Amino acid sequence: MDNPGAKFIQVTVGAENKGTLNTTLNAWTIENIVDDQKREYVPLQNYLVAPWLPNPDLCGVLLKPAFSPTPCIKIYEVPMNQRVLKIRV
Repeated sequence: MDNPGAKFIQVTVGAENKGTLNTTLNAWTIENIVDDQKREYVPLQNYLVAPWLPNPDLCGVLLKPAFSPTPCIKIYEVPMNQRVLKIRV
């Protein structure tokens, strides 16, 4: 994690259940980031970035219908000059 040509970005996605039944546990999460050249960047392992993540980690929790969005936060290391990124959910 000591790369001078890299930057760290924090991605937060709010998941909301618009259905009528609870979701199952781990039915959703944030996946990899993909750049404009189809290169994929994986989220950093929680043990490396735990001080910057909420406790408890809400990624993948059961979502009840009609509740406020639940945030899922991941941190990625990407090249310093990268500007075009998309997230897989």
